[in-house]
Amino acid sequence: MELERIENEIDKVIGFWRRSDPLHSFEVKLMLEKKITDNEYHLIWERLPPSRKRDLLVKAGEKEPQNPDPDFKKKYQLFVDETFLETRRKLNLYLNQIENYCLAINRGVISSKVAYELYSHKFPGHFRKAQTYIDTVRKEKGDPSIYCEFEKVVTRWKSGLK
Repeated sequence: MELERIENEIDKVIGFWRRSDPLHSFEVKLMLEKKITDNEYHLIWERLPPSRKRDLLVKAGEKEPQNPDPDFKKKYQLFVDETFLETRRKLNLYLNQIENYCLAINRGVISSKVAYELYSHKFPGHFRKAQTYIDTVRKEKGDPSIYCEFEKVVTRWKSGLK
C-alpha cells in the first residue's frame, strides 16, 4: 500500500506510471536541482497535468484560471523547481523501498519466484523509466552500486530467470 501511495504522488507530477518513455534528462536535471533552459521549462510545463498546473498557479498568487491548460510564465519556475525537488524525494523513497525488496530477493529472504509473479509486470518497466535518473545519480555520487539490487533482479527477470 505504501508503494502505491508513493507511486500516485509521483505520477501526479511526472506521469511516471502512465508514461512509456524514460525520464528525460531535463526532468532529471530539475529533480537534482540543476539548471535547465527556458525551452526545457516549457516542455516540463506541457507535460504537467492541468490539476498540477492550477496548484502551481495558486502558489504563484494567480487567480484560479478559467483555462484548464494555462500558458507557462517565467515566474512559475520557482514553483516548478519546488515540485520537482519534492518529486525527487518521493522517487528516492520509492526506489529505496524497491531496492530493499530486491536485496531481500537476491539474498533469498523473499522467494524470487513469488516476487516475479507479483512484480514482473512492474519492475522492469519502472527500472527502464527511472534509468536516466539512476545513471545520473550513480555518476554524480561516483557510486555504481546505487540501486544495483533492483538492476540485478530486473536483469535476471529479463533473461527469463526467476
